[in-house]
Amino acid sequence: MPESEADLTAAQTRLVFQELLVMQLALAMRRRSLTSELRAPSLECSATVRNRILRRFPFELTGDQRRVMDVIAGDMARQFPMNRLLQGDVGSGKTVVAIFAMLVAVAGEHQATLMAPTEDAGETALRDAQADVGGQPCANRIAVRFAWRGRAT
Repeated sequence: MPESEADLTAAQTRLVFQELLVMQLALAMRRRSLTSELRAPSLECSATVRNRILRRFPFELTGDQRRVMDVIAGDMARQFPMNRLLQGDVGSGKTVVAIFAMLVAVAGEHQATLMAPTEDAGETALRDAQADVGGQPCANRIAVRFAWRGRAT
């Protein structure tokens, strides 16, 4: 038992630090296993491919969108699975970044699927993808899939 309030506070701080340390070590071990044990196809995105993809979009991309696309393209070029969370406000361009990544996969002779959490989100993503790349040769290599109330489409 701690003998004083200061000892109690010090003990609580130590426990919190220890829990965070254990969690960070577990995450580091997981990250190491992902990079050393699991393999994924390396999807290189040359400047030619990147420019060809970017020309498909009927609007000017923001600097942040381009920066994130570069980071994701770098991740996809590695030989282990990408583990990235893309966050942003509604309307900030997350879907266009996802479509870019999907087109990098298609350019590398792979297929791509965009999963959405709700039917509305799936329909919106499908509409956006069709507006951005619809009617182009790669459009039939992209699928948008959503599951809602046990129904997969």
